[in-house]
Amino acid sequence: MIVLITGITGFTGVHLTEYLPSQGRDKDNIDLYGIDIVGNPSGNSKAMLEKAKVLTCDILDKEETEKKKKEKRKKIKDKR
Repeated sequence: MIVLITGITGFTGVHLTEYLPSQGRDKDNIDLYGIDIVGNPSGNSKAMLEKAKVLTCDILDKEETEKKKKEKRKKIKDKR
């Protein structure tokens, strides 16, 4: 299952990142993605970065979001 969390470094986003992987029949097969305008997460959200692929951009800026998605896909592909 693929999950997109907007505002992933905020209070609710961080808790969803912790909660969702432990739920449901697909809990071992979950891909977490997040979008947030905040560039430097702090506190609990740093641990969240290990569980989710995060794009730092303004979701309302379509060009920037598409650019960041392409960059992230390339990084993921290069790691394989």
